[in-house]
Amino acid sequence: MRARKAEPENRLRPDALVVGYALSRLNRSLLSALGYGTWDQAYAATSAALEVKHNSIKLLRDEFDVFFPNGRRGWLLREPHPSRLAILREFESVSDVALVEVVRRILAKDQESVQDILKHVREPAVRVANVAERLLTGRRAEEHFMRTCQEIIGVPSGSLADLRHTACGFDFSTDRLPGVALEIKGMKVGSGGILFTEREWTEAQALRQDYWVIVIGNLDAAPAARVYQDPTRVFEAKCQIVRSASTVWSAQASVV
Repeated sequence: MRARKAEPENRLRPDALVVGYALSRLNRSLLSALGYGTWDQAYAATSAALEVKHNSIKLLRDEFDVFFPNGRRGWLLREPHPSRLAILREFESVSDVALVEVVRRILAKDQESVQDILKHVREPAVRVANVAERLLTGRRAEEHFMRTCQEIIGVPSGSLADLRHTACGFDFSTDRLPGVALEIKGMKVGSGGILFTEREWTEAQALRQDYWVIVIGNLDAAPAARVYQDPTRVFEAKCQIVRSASTVWSAQASVV
């Protein structure tokens, strides 16, 4: 087995590692999910988004190919780098659909959503499966809300302003409810815990009655919604320190 060569710094970045891993594991299904027609398009788009050399993403994909039955041999005779083994270990329980969502968030530079995942890749002490599944559950809830917001809060979907990637502390606003911030939370079942980022909780404290939390529950069965106004008043939330002084606010919600 050949020894590993020294690698450029940008190829060791966690976001690039995750994208390379996903391209190998999910193969052409990831290209289809992201709207890429060819591998060259995928390499060009992902390398541009990650600001790495064009060939780096292909080489990363090839390194992971040895572990997956995708029809490519990969770097069969080369000793895997420890960072690649860490990726394999951390993501082995993450579902395919959740992995696609993680890659979308990475390429969209949604740092707030993926920072916990990338932190665990750098320091793989805690599994990332729960974080990835939470992202997927959140996306499912957001999509359900966009389809049914007329029934839930009485406004048409065409009036929604999508603010999910602006890091403003909430997901949507609408000109039909001036000044109201709409934050969407999802749960697979009817009741359970929800999390607020520090930015979300700060906005909720500032806006009070104008900060609405729409909880979409029962996502795995028959989705149902409940609207909470002024979450800092209605929830008995507790502040938790989540590694490296990153904070979230947890609360219990119910749609039943």
